Amino acid sequence: MNNPASLQSLANPQPLPLKDYHLPPSVSWWPPAIGWWILLLLAAIIVVLLYLLYRNYRRQVWKRNATKALKEIRNSYQHTRDNHALAGQISIFLRRVCLTRFPGNNGAYLTGSKWLHFLDSCTGKKKGHLAFLNTPVGEQLLEAAYNPQALLDGTALLDTCNNWLVALPAKPWRKNAAV
Repeated sequence: MNNPASLQSLANPQPLPLKDYHLPPSVSWWPPAIGWWILLLLAAIIVVLLYLLYRNYRRQVWKRNATKALKEIRNSYQHTRDNHALAGQISIFLRRVCLTRFPGNNGAYLTGSKWLHFLDSCTGKKKGHLAFLNTPVGEQLLEAAYNPQALLDGTALLDTCNNWLVALPAKPWRKNAAV
């Protein structure tokens, strides 16, 4: 067994007829796994929701500005208690809101009961707001702006204006009015 020829054959073995190993093909990036599709869908939904929120925020700028202006008028009235000045400020405020919200309409140029009717019609089909037409508040608004001696319930007028502002629709109700 200790034959030098057998030791020689052990020292120099004959190569075995094995084939070279093969690597599996690399993983392709396309098509992605289901988790990536879900992540892409969620990202698209989030982008659409953010866009809709931003668009709604931008569309309501006029309402935020009008609410701020009405609060300033309320604070001014609480300091001065001048009914004549309040009626003038409210009249200007309502006309500015109408010009801003309904630019294609000439309602801001109306006077008297036509003006009050226009204010009531601006809210569209929303009910539950205090009306201007055929109410003491509406009549006081018309009279107090031009008569310094006229009686005016300033708090009721401010509350009516605030309710009117809240009742305005998000979109203009006139077909030709621009947003």
